[in-house]
Amino acid sequence: MSTAFTWSARLTDADGKPAVGASLDVQLFDLKTNAWVAVSSAKTDADGLARGTGAIADDTLPFAPAFRLVEGAAAMSVSPEFGRAARGGGLTIDFGQVRRLAVEEKVVARTTVAARVLRAGTVITPVGGVIATDSPAARDVADRDKLLADKDAEIATLRSAKVDVAAVRAQAAEETTKTFTARLVQRDQDLADRDRQLADRSRIVTEQQSEITRLRGVVATQETAAQAA
Repeated sequence: MSTAFTWSARLTDADGKPAVGASLDVQLFDLKTNAWVAVSSAKTDADGLARGTGAIADDTLPFAPAFRLVEGAAAMSVSPEFGRAARGGGLTIDFGQVRRLAVEEKVVARTTVAARVLRAGTVITPVGGVIATDSPAARDVADRDKLLADKDAEIATLRSAKVDVAAVRAQAAEETTKTFTARLVQRDQDLADRDRQLADRSRIVTEQQSEITRLRGVVATQETAAQAA
């Protein structure tokens, strides 16, 4: 049993302009080989729109219902929207609008819908699945920028904390130096006061000894005079 399908996609560049003449492949995942297999190819027209057809040779077991849109080696969209024809059971696959971005920004967004007009111009009734659009990629870039800003803020906080630690250490060292300096000054003052006290005591002792010597001389003179009389 095989199932026919048609697919469409619109490809733009990073500025939102149509990507003309781009070669796009639709790949289906093969469970037997555990690999993606190209099942249809098409080129974009002047509006960046590509349409193609293909068939799933055996959709009962070997293939998983997983499609993706590929340009060269780059997977442009992995979340198409599916519709199934009431007559014949053919699938309509729409990859929506896909924008080329830088490697780190190439993100495919997924938004669940009930029904909508697809950007590629095909009106279908979804049977489940998701749509691919470029708008969430912008949100992803914004999220990335916010994450980088948060990291920068964390780095700035860490640097500030490091500076604060250095400032605290410098302040502690300064206060310690001031404390030791004050103690040294006080010790020098105490030593000077002690030296002055010792000098005063030495002077007093010298004066007392001089007075004792003088008094002894007076007593000796008086005794000599008394003996002579």
